[in-house]
Amino acid sequence: MASRSILLPVAAPVMDRRFLRGNDVPQSSSVLFVRKDSSFHSFSDLYQSVFAFNEENSLSGYHCMRFHIHCGDYPIPYFSRAVITGGHQLSLEALLCGEADCAAIDVDVVRRLRKNRLWRQKMMELRKVEDIVELGPYPPQPFVIPAHTSKKLVARFQKALCSASAKELKPLGWKRIVPVASDTYAPIDRLMEACKDKELICPKACRWNLEKDVSENERNEAVLRRSVRRKVIQFNETKSHKRARC
Repeated sequence: MASRSILLPVAAPVMDRRFLRGNDVPQSSSVLFVRKDSSFHSFSDLYQSVFAFNEENSLSGYHCMRFHIHCGDYPIPYFSRAVITGGHQLSLEALLCGEADCAAIDVDVVRRLRKNRLWRQKMMELRKVEDIVELGPYPPQPFVIPAHTSKKLVARFQKALCSASAKELKPLGWKRIVPVASDTYAPIDRLMEACKDKELICPKACRWNLEKDVSENERNEAVLRRSVRRKVIQFNETKSHKRARC
């Protein structure tokens, strides 16, 4: 990849996910979601359907699907249409509202969303494609520094990152941070080269513009939650004041 020549990967997180293969090495993967009420059960059912993805530079949302189509020797372009949503959450929104039939979502995004009550309810309307456990695994996003950095400084940087404790990393869903090198990402480079100039997804993706609407809805929900919280506080203060007077 073009940025690799000016950036050097030095460390990457090991995710705290027991269901991933080789959980003791730095890797990530994606889940392929469809609507629960859809007729899509296997990947072959999705031929000529509509694929939603976050952005064209995303490994977890876009390139993982290109690699899957390429390695599986499926007919290309595999999808009839694709929509660029601008984010993993927006890809799920596109699924929920029927704008798309499937979407590849980073497993770490799924983990974070399932901690949110509203999103837990939304994701009850979705399910995984039955014959794909995961898209991947692939090396996760690394910590990088300029390629011209001295070896001594690289070693210091790696040591500082890798010394982070499990307690510090737990809120991020990480077990630990380990050193990596450019060779760690060589398989991705080879797949990118093999897939170059191939219309694996569809001839041209269109951009989906729900991002503004979703952002406004989320802001409105936040305002509502703050308003309810203030009223609860005011109610409790009033009760306390009345008990004090009695």
